[in-house]
Amino acid sequence: MLWVAAAVVLAARVVVSVLTPQNGQVMVDFQVYRGADLAWFESGGLYTFQGPTGLPFTYPPFAAILLAPFAVIGQWPGIILFFAAEFACFAALVRFTFNRAAARFGEALPGWSPGLMAVVFSVTAPAQTNFNLGQVSVMVIAASVTPFIAKDAYRNGVLCGFATAVKLLPGVFVLLAWLARRRKAAIGAAVAFFGAFTLGVLLVPGGSYEYWSDLVFEDRYQGSNPGFNTSLMGVLTRAGMEQGTVRMAWVLLGMALGAAVFAMAALLMRRGQTLAAICAVGALSVLLAPVSWPHHQFWLVMAAFVGVAAAARRQWIYTIAVLVLMTIPFQAIPALSGSGLGQVLGNIALWPIVESRFLLACCVAVVIPAHLCLKLRTQPAPETANSPQT
Repeated sequence: MLWVAAAVVLAARVVVSVLTPQNGQVMVDFQVYRGADLAWFESGGLYTFQGPTGLPFTYPPFAAILLAPFAVIGQWPGIILFFAAEFACFAALVRFTFNRAAARFGEALPGWSPGLMAVVFSVTAPAQTNFNLGQVSVMVIAASVTPFIAKDAYRNGVLCGFATAVKLLPGVFVLLAWLARRRKAAIGAAVAFFGAFTLGVLLVPGGSYEYWSDLVFEDRYQGSNPGFNTSLMGVLTRAGMEQGTVRMAWVLLGMALGAAVFAMAALLMRRGQTLAAICAVGALSVLLAPVSWPHHQFWLVMAAFVGVAAAARRQWIYTIAVLVLMTIPFQAIPALSGSGLGQVLGNIALWPIVESRFLLACCVAVVIPAHLCLKLRTQPAPETANSPQT
């Protein structure tokens, strides 16, 4: 029944989107996917399409190929099928998180526990935003973790490779799989990516050239409201830095963060801390993406169930705090009115609250892995550290 409750919560979010359309559009991002595919069918103009809200199609051509069935069958059947696909991936992600979080208890948990986790996940901002907008993010994130679900095998990397061909950022998990000595899954993902790339070139030759030669390097969201963008680039922009300075800082900080996070995540993976490692790399992708909207931030919800403390009370405090941050939109707090020193001090005081999800992403990517790695240094490596969790 708890799984049904989670489905009802998310279906209700879709109903709200239907009853309160934005500029006449139900599930805005889904309509962009569908409209771009229809434009591709009619005139080949996959990247010239813009929806009523002005949003373009920003994914590689392979994404349009995968999403084409939702355009072919019509709007309402497409919405129903898309919801079913989203919920299936949402459920798989919950089960993945539960299995790895429950492993540290060393005993069987009540059968309703995964359903309760699904209900908790369903009310968080990433889940609500995914289903409200009709986003593919939850599908991409679910596919990204497949190299780590079972024994190392080529086939386990295929979905991650396809996800990389849809949104590019899942490629960080191909690198993590390689560093974690899941070489077959990493190779399978690489082969799948190049296969998807080739299919895009064959079926959408003009769009492929346009995307890979130009659009992949272009920030097509310049001028968008950055209020909920928790990426490093978004935070630096809100700090008032000039664009050139922002990009330079982003590159330098990104290289340093990437090296540190991957080194820690690889160690955590080899020592059986799968969920912590995956969440760290996921949080890194949130920080380093040009834009990171709430629907990209499932990794931060999953991180609520990473074991950070041996004491149950401290663990519960951490878990509840993370879930509160990922449910309540603190980013929507308006700027203080007035001027002078009072406003400056007020804004400084509010900054950690308004940017709370950015700070959480930093903790999940750097602070928590560092804490766990320091603990592991004092513990002998278990003989089963390299055995996968199923």
